[in-house]
Amino acid sequence: MFRAYRGVRESGEITDGSVADLYGNNSNCSWLISPPGATSITLEFSEFFTEYGHDSVIVYNGGLIADPVLLSWSGNSLPPEVSSTGGEMLIVFNTDGDNNDYGWTANYSSITEPVGCSGTVTLNASSGYFSDGSGTNDYTNNNNCIWLIAPTSASSVTLNFTSFITEATYDFVKVYDGSNAASPLIGTYSGGTIPPSITSSGGTLYVVFISDGSITASGWTANYTSDGIDPITTSMSSYEYWFDSNYIEKVTGTISGPTPAFSEIIDVNSLTNGLHSFHIRFKDNNDLWGSILSQFFVKSEPRVDANTINDAEYWFDNDYDSKIELTDISQEVFDFNDIIDVSGLVNGLHSFHIRFRDENNLWCGVLTQYFVTLEQSVSDNTIIDGEYWFDNNYAENIDLLGINAETFSLNNNIDVNSLTNGLHSFHIRFKDANNLWSSVVTQFFIKTQSGVAENVINSGEYWFDNNYAGNIELVGINAETFNFTDNIDVNSLTNGLHSFHIRFKDANNLWSSALTQFFVKVPQITTPNLISTYEYWFDSDPYASAISVTLPIPINPYHLNDVVDVSALTEASHIIHFRFQDINGLWSSVVTDTFSREPLILAGFTVSPISICAGASVTFDNLSQGATSYLWDFGDGNEHCI
Repeated sequence: MFRAYRGVRESGEITDGSVADLYGNNSNCSWLISPPGATSITLEFSEFFTEYGHDSVIVYNGGLIADPVLLSWSGNSLPPEVSSTGGEMLIVFNTDGDNNDYGWTANYSSITEPVGCSGTVTLNASSGYFSDGSGTNDYTNNNNCIWLIAPTSASSVTLNFTSFITEATYDFVKVYDGSNAASPLIGTYSGGTIPPSITSSGGTLYVVFISDGSITASGWTANYTSDGIDPITTSMSSYEYWFDSNYIEKVTGTISGPTPAFSEIIDVNSLTNGLHSFHIRFKDNNDLWGSILSQFFVKSEPRVDANTINDAEYWFDNDYDSKIELTDISQEVFDFNDIIDVSGLVNGLHSFHIRFRDENNLWCGVLTQYFVTLEQSVSDNTIIDGEYWFDNNYAENIDLLGINAETFSLNNNIDVNSLTNGLHSFHIRFKDANNLWSSVVTQFFIKTQSGVAENVINSGEYWFDNNYAGNIELVGINAETFNFTDNIDVNSLTNGLHSFHIRFKDANNLWSSALTQFFVKVPQITTPNLISTYEYWFDSDPYASAISVTLPIPINPYHLNDVVDVSALTEASHIIHFRFQDINGLWSSVVTDTFSREPLILAGFTVSPISICAGASVTFDNLSQGATSYLWDFGDGNEHCI
């Protein structure tokens, strides 16, 4: 039997549930105590009778079974009083298949600080407790808070206020019979009288609390019940994986937490070279297996010596016959950085394919990337509008109006208070001056439970590729924010592509997700390297239009300080690209920056002839640049415009 409970009152009583009977066999029950604003929780047992060594109560210093254990107890003696260091405490009661007893009773109390209220809180449990968030203090001014009571599968909800004191008339609670403020209003409550019991006509109630900017009071508390069901809380307990169809030789292991990270170095030495399949599945604390996740991979012959890339080829779509060959590469590491002509492709979706061949005349797998060619724009365009939304809830999209810019950076604090804790998706798109929408950009993120206490980073670790056994530990950090800046030794790595992984552990002994970055280790140059040449070009011109400059004497470092001629460019925004070449003939990556070509007005003219006689004519030639109107002054007190 599996049961999960959640306690949100500041204090209360918990029992094993057997009342006057013996508790049941094969139980796996848990209680999460999490009062709003709690900074510490104290648990004291008033009676305790379990089968010694077999049926036990475990108390965790936090809300997860991965948190430190405060107490593990069985038998017929009272456990000692325990207190948490934070605002959550998890209690787990496990029993085996025989010999039960009368069970146990415990009382908990908490130290709370006012947390206030903000945004929308959704309550999905079948019953629960909530308040204005002020705890033992008065509520704050200018509140506009919402609670949506929507228990899973409920057909009715009953709401009871257990205390109620607000500033009469000005600070009030409204209760709606539905899921929003457009639903029928059941009542508006203010002052010092506890409202009557309220029952919805359907499965939701919408509660709104408003306070003005002046007088406050002690506030209110309420609880609700329903005929709904509690969401099932599960946690992973074990896993197993195997290769190909060889389930008999599966590998098993244990794992914990609702969303644990599986990160293992898996031995494939016993597999033959070639194509294989990897299968894995996970089991939860209800003893239920998840679906099997399968992935194909290729085990190749290990390289025993250095190898070089000799040539390559690329093509578009299925037109392999029109492939473009890249010859005479002869490098261990090759950075393909070129401007590719796609003018022969029709507008629309295309695929780009590229592969490389080594000195053993072996081709690598084909790397494919999809891209879209668009009709060339003949005029400047601007972003005029945007919108974003969460998950599949497009109906509540947020508009970004009045942008009117060629480039737009969204840098806002986005309110996610109405979202439940867990995995979510963020979607955003933009509209241009032609009223055309861009594609939707989607990013996944996890909303975690808000912490009630400050946290610090205690330690970290990093490793390369799949070599977790060779991880390097970062100890003694002890900081809320940590900037990792260090020279990392990569001498033991081979030349080529590698991955760098890093993660950090906080004061609660919880690891962050691993952050991964790919990088390339290039061959070390044993002699001093110098910069010999650089070249630059503008906008989207190919390398063929680049202006090349050879330095009189190769040097390192080289500080570029030169006057660049932009007179041939239009008066608009432009892009300039630079790259540098060393004495080994290797080019750097391209460095790009933007600039504006402003009007440069230079006045000038010539006169012919210089010496004249009375009555003769003189010719003035205008040599001015960048002007649209001209003013001539001949010194006679008159001005002449042309």
